[in-house]
Amino acid sequence: MNRERQLAEALVGPADSFADDVDPVVLLDRPASNGVEITGATRSAS
Repeated sequence: MNRERQLAEALVGPADSFADDVDPVVLLDRPASNGVEITGATRSAS
């Protein structure tokens, strides 16, 4: 998938979070995961 599409999905994706049953952990993990994918960065060990 190209970067433009990844960026578009990353920006539109939070619209799913308006549902009442969204897990806050998932809500916070999505932007982090999207940033890692778009930039090609590696995740640090937790």
